[in-house]
Amino acid sequence: MEEILYVVPASNKADGSGVDLLAPFYEEQSILDIICHTLQNTGLGKTMIATSCEKTDDAIADFARSHNLLLYRGEEPTGASLLAAAIRESKCTYVVRVNPASPYLSGVQLRKLIKFDSLRNYDYIGFKVKNRPATETGLPLWAECISVETIQKVSDCLDNTFHWTRCIYNHPDRFSIAWLRVDESVDGHEDLKLSVDKPGDFENNAKFYTLIRDNCSEVAVRNIMRYIDAHPECIDKDKNIVCP
Repeated sequence: MEEILYVVPASNKADGSGVDLLAPFYEEQSILDIICHTLQNTGLGKTMIATSCEKTDDAIADFARSHNLLLYRGEEPTGASLLAAAIRESKCTYVVRVNPASPYLSGVQLRKLIKFDSLRNYDYIGFKVKNRPATETGLPLWAECISVETIQKVSDCLDNTFHWTRCIYNHPDRFSIAWLRVDESVDGHEDLKLSVDKPGDFENNAKFYTLIRDNCSEVAVRNIMRYIDAHPECIDKDKNIVCP
C-alpha cells in the first residue's frame, strides 16, 4: 500500500468567525478529538495537524503535541501552500486532506478512499454527490486523497484561492482524477448541511451528533441519512440541522 498521511488543516480564527475546534462537542470530546480518533481507528496512516503560527492557534498546537500527532505550524497564505509546506519533509506518497469541521467523518468511507485499487494511477481521488464534488457540498462526510507531487504542483501555481482543489478537478486535462460513488443513502439529501464551520452550527450539530451516537450503532453515512428520514423535524427549510 502507498504511504498515506492524514492532514487536518485546523485553525481557530482570531476574529471569532469560525468554530472553536477544541470546545466540548460530544460529552467532553472536541471536534478535533472526534476527527483524530476516527483517523487513528483506520490504522492506515499517521495524522498531522497543520495550523498557523498565530497565537490563537497555540492551543491547537498543544492539542497535537499532547495527542502525539505530527504538527506543522507555518505562515503560508493559502491552504495549498500550507499543505505543501506541511508535507515537504514527510516521506508519504499520498495525502488525505480532512475537513476540520466534520465530526461526522466516516471511517468506512476513509477506508474506501485509501484502499482504492488503482490509487497509484491517479493524482486525485475523491467522492461525488451526484454531479458535484463532495467537498463542495454541505456534507463533509468524506475526505479527498491527493498525491504529494500534485500538491506541490498546485501550490506553485496558485496565489490565493479558497477551494484550491477545484484547480485540480476542474482541469482533467492536466491531472488524472478518479471519482468514487457516495453511499446511495445520500440520494435526496444532496443539499443537506452537516458542516460545523460557523458558530451558529455548533450547538445544533452537537445535539444532533449526540442523537446519532445514542440511537445508532455507529456514526456512519447510512445511519445519519436513515435517522434524518425518520426524523425530518431535525432539518429546517434551508436544509440546516436544527435540534430543539
